[in-house]
Amino acid sequence: THDLKGGALVDLEEVYEIIDSLEGQIGITFSGGDPFMQPKECSEIAKYARKKGYNIWAYTGYTFEQLLTLAKTRKEIMDFLKEIDVLVDGKFELAKKNYQAVFRGSYNQRIIDVKNSLIQNKVCLVEKYYEQNDYNILDHESSYVFV
Repeated sequence: THDLKGGALVDLEEVYEIIDSLEGQIGITFSGGDPFMQPKECSEIAKYARKKGYNIWAYTGYTFEQLLTLAKTRKEIMDFLKEIDVLVDGKFELAKKNYQAVFRGSYNQRIIDVKNSLIQNKVCLVEKYYEQNDYNILDHESSYVFV
């Protein structure tokens, strides 16, 4: 939905200066367009933010599984994934929109613990962000681990 030619180019040093000036923050969130359209640059920013003690979240229209497939031929995608603590994946689906879906716009989107998912080689959802009724909506064809 976003114009790929929109936005403005910003030097990484300028982004680092903004990060250095933050106060009262505990994390950095990468979101739309889609940060995986610029994985190399986002990875560099995430590494810098991590050195400053921030946790890293990212939102993407891709699924975690799609990103793993893309990472087989694009190393920079895996480099960025390795810097992310929590990934909210999947496209927003209007038919599954729900205001009670914490940190998500629609129930098809998942809140993933990336580090555990990479270690266990399966999607590990962050349980504290799911309510009991969310479990009934999840795709039961897939195997999830809650952490």
